[in-house]
Amino acid sequence: MKDRRLPVKLFAYCLIAVLSLALCAAFPWNMDKALASAEAWTPQASGTTEGLNGVSVVDAKNAWAVGAGGTITQTADGGKTSWRLQQSGVDKNLNGVAAANKKRAFAVGDQGTIIHTSDGGATSWNSQHSGTSLDLLAVYAGDSNRAWVVGKQDSVSNTILYTGNGGDNWDRQYGPWFEFRDLYDVDGVDKRSVWAVGESGTIWMTKDGGSDWESQSSGTSQDLFGVSAADNNYIWVVGAGGTILSTTNGGSSWVRQGEGLTTESLLDVIAVDENYAWVVGSTGTILHTSDGGTTWGTQTSGTQANLYGISAIDMNNAWAVGDNGTILRGTPPPVIAGSSPR
Repeated sequence: MKDRRLPVKLFAYCLIAVLSLALCAAFPWNMDKALASAEAWTPQASGTTEGLNGVSVVDAKNAWAVGAGGTITQTADGGKTSWRLQQSGVDKNLNGVAAANKKRAFAVGDQGTIIHTSDGGATSWNSQHSGTSLDLLAVYAGDSNRAWVVGKQDSVSNTILYTGNGGDNWDRQYGPWFEFRDLYDVDGVDKRSVWAVGESGTIWMTKDGGSDWESQSSGTSQDLFGVSAADNNYIWVVGAGGTILSTTNGGSSWVRQGEGLTTESLLDVIAVDENYAWVVGSTGTILHTSDGGTTWGTQTSGTQANLYGISAIDMNNAWAVGDNGTILRGTPPPVIAGSSPR
């Protein structure tokens, strides 16, 4: 016998579906919050309580994080079982790390510190001569031989260092004429196109590997702490006061994104492509976009620790680091909470 209640049930189900879609359209932020409520970031045991300032991920298994007092911790399994401390051979604070591959990496720190490993850090990190005693704050490795380092300025010039031979020699490069700034971060997409950011809204870019650096107009006077280039056109920059800047034309023009979303200091950013990026900052702040920055939203970090560094290889594999040895592994959901228009 046929169930005569079937048409009634079908009508009821359709009515519920239509009402649900209508509610989502009217109040999209409620759906965003519901779908983003699942914990997206999980802590991993770093093996240290020292503050961690930078992280560099090679692939889904291999990564390094560096921090206070010469701390280096490394994982070869994506942090699933452990991060293991390595001997850096220095006691200065390490502020940034860049891995060219799972064997070769550079780390930089206070008082002109540059160290390098060619064996994954298994046996040693070796000191390299930077030619400066100024604090070095960030490093970008174009490959295993070519790398750029930025840091504090001195009384006569900015600090931009370059090596083309794996660090056997580091040479000074010079920024735009008569512009003296502390530079906080550096990133690039190849061996020639590199961006550096710093105090008072500074954005500099080179198209020729550093022979010439030119200034780009950021439109802000806020200090800029992080930069990440997805390619030669799509780049993000973050900084104090919740500043997020983006360009789709290599920096010919920069636009503000995520206005009003947060006033926290945003300390680092990583873009895996022209759509997908994360930002980390003070008091455990993590922001995320999956649409090129048209909308930005918050994600739950589960910590109040300041987060100073983030690195990712794709939309499913990201790590953030910060105070007290904090390491978080992220596989964020596709929908974000608290969206803010560009």
